[in-house]
Amino acid sequence: MAMACLELQVLIGTSDAPSGAWWWLVVATAVVVALGLLVWLRSQAGGDLLLRFAMRAGPWLAGVRRRSIGGWPCLVAEPRTRSGSAPPLLVLHGLGVRKETMLILLRGLRGGRRVIACDLPGFGEHVLEPTLEMVLRRGRDGHPPLRFAEVIARSPGPEVDAYVAAIEAWIGRAVDGPFDLAGASMGGALATAVASRRPEGLRRLVLLGPAGVRAPRTNEFMRDAENDVNPLAIESIADFDRVIDLNFTTPPRIPAFVKRALARDLKRRQPVQDLVTDALGPLLLDGIRDRLASVVAPTLVLWGGADEILDPSAAPIFEERLPDAVVEIVDGAGHTLHGDRPREVIARIERFLDDA
Repeated sequence: MAMACLELQVLIGTSDAPSGAWWWLVVATAVVVALGLLVWLRSQAGGDLLLRFAMRAGPWLAGVRRRSIGGWPCLVAEPRTRSGSAPPLLVLHGLGVRKETMLILLRGLRGGRRVIACDLPGFGEHVLEPTLEMVLRRGRDGHPPLRFAEVIARSPGPEVDAYVAAIEAWIGRAVDGPFDLAGASMGGALATAVASRRPEGLRRLVLLGPAGVRAPRTNEFMRDAENDVNPLAIESIADFDRVIDLNFTTPPRIPAFVKRALARDLKRRQPVQDLVTDALGPLLLDGIRDRLASVVAPTLVLWGGADEILDPSAAPIFEERLPDAVVEIVDGAGHTLHGDRPREVIARIERFLDDA
């Protein structure tokens, strides 16, 4: 690349350069630069930089802004119409991911309301607060992760209460007045736990493939978990593809070098996320079941009919135990149903929220 630039400089300064040579040399230099940039982007440093750029540029291009709301890192979608007067919608993401995975919902549900997605403590850009981390680590330092049988046998303890209380306190700082709350997967379990505490101002609750209730039918994912195999562990591109396939019926196309960057990012954040997951395990496996009756807010539960992570056979339990619930199966959608069927999911959520 440097040689091509040098040759261009020499020719530009030479009076007898052949006709059209400048143009072709500019094109050739641009091609060399582009090829060099592509090679660099496929490297580890380039892939990591591209990932950070995508995390920043994606929301910006969608008209969504990065803000610190109530002291937590958030994405904020302002209403499209100035006359929008609906209560704000707060969105909680799933396990092992971050607020950017909720971008489809922020962009699609912002018509007449403000929509806010936060990074939950220990995920994305949200560094665990020392006090909360101390509670989560209590009795765990130096001990291996709990086995499945140990987790399912435990009741949610003070670690769960502290984490849920932190979310409830953030909500109190983030909104002033009525609000709606939504959560996907782990975020659905946490949103339900918050709703069961009946926070002031909660108007409606939306759950997308929520964790927290053990399904009557044991799928392959849960069989692996019961054998203490982590189906969501990512150590390679093959693992990344497997996890993506578990989440989507129509997996998004992602270049290999971006997958490698995502895998590295997940691995860097894994120790803290493992700490949070270990602490929340009893809640996520079956700890919501007994809290459902305490949720008084009208609730919409959407479940992917082809969910391979949290089996849809759990959906009737939500319908039976929630006092005021609408439970619907989204045919053909996987665990990340707002990614597989975005228009349908957004339309159903909008109808439910606007009916209030």
